[in-house]
Amino acid sequence: MLRAFTPLGACVLAAGCQAPAPAPSSGGEQGRAALNRASFALEPAEGAAPLARGNESRAERGELPERAGDFELDPHAPPVAYGEGARESLERACERVLGPGCRGEERAQLARVVRFHYLHRQDRESSIDGVLSRHRDELGAYARFTEMILGQGDPEEIAAGASALDSGTLVLRGDSAFAWRGRELLWLRQVDERVPAAHREQAARVALPRVARAILAHLGAPDTLPALVSHLPQADRIPFGVRLLLDEAFGVPGFGPSALGYYRSGDQRWRVAVVLRADAESAQDVLHALERQPEARRLERAPFEALLLTERSPANDAARSWVVTRRGEVVYGIAEEGLPGPSMGGARAGVELTVQDKLSKLQGARGR
Repeated sequence: MLRAFTPLGACVLAAGCQAPAPAPSSGGEQGRAALNRASFALEPAEGAAPLARGNESRAERGELPERAGDFELDPHAPPVAYGEGARESLERACERVLGPGCRGEERAQLARVVRFHYLHRQDRESSIDGVLSRHRDELGAYARFTEMILGQGDPEEIAAGASALDSGTLVLRGDSAFAWRGRELLWLRQVDERVPAAHREQAARVALPRVARAILAHLGAPDTLPALVSHLPQADRIPFGVRLLLDEAFGVPGFGPSALGYYRSGDQRWRVAVVLRADAESAQDVLHALERQPEARRLERAPFEALLLTERSPANDAARSWVVTRRGEVVYGIAEEGLPGPSMGGARAGVELTVQDKLSKLQGARGR
């Protein structure tokens, strides 16, 4: 019999809706509040149609390993593919797998969706539900992955209920795992209705990394981070503290992809944004465009060419002050961290950075 497959995990991969959050085992009330605000915690999708079966082909089965760890593909619930190279459309994936949160702008980044089911080879009551989501390019896939993990949450609070493996490209949370590799995103969930949630989560910590690595290795996708992300400084970066934005930088839309990192040292918290261009001339054009923003001005006495740029949030008109510079083909910016929320009393986190603090930290980033 085909087991019922909730659309929730697949929604996570499309960044349009999210799986319900299991209660974290650590981190206290602040950690729980942050995780409930994070991208794991939207309400279940409603109105999604039951999953179909029977459109499996050799190609669809072949892109997944028959065996992964102690599990094997369920012969009674073969993989079902949608989109690129499949008989079913992405629109059907939105209806049957991704749910109502599969909006047009998110689906535009998708190329293919495959939902599948693995059974334990000895214990057939233990199984794993999964969705493999292929995007048009690695930047689109990695942007969805970081949005899925971090969203608008505080990475320090996200870390209270999640574990990062494989340099952060594989994340465990509760009874689920989320992984990125090249153009692919993977969602897995441990299923065993006989045991309580705590036992299921313990089993997931053992089984899901093995299954995820077997699937990703079978695909042969590259395991290196996008070049843009590699330009973020590593020192003092908070676990889970990376976002990739597809068309925004320094709070200004229309600049194409940018990488955003979150940092702490003592009482100071800050964020660094990076924009990568093909050459130094194109990167200089980015600085010129930022200089034309209404609240931008040059820092005349800085030790290198730098701009002071104010970012305002439309939601609460909170201001964030960026200092932006360039080295070669890379544009760097640094701003104080300010994530208003219950855990921070509605105030900025940590100690404010002065302009001199920011210039000093940028000097280190530029010298990498």
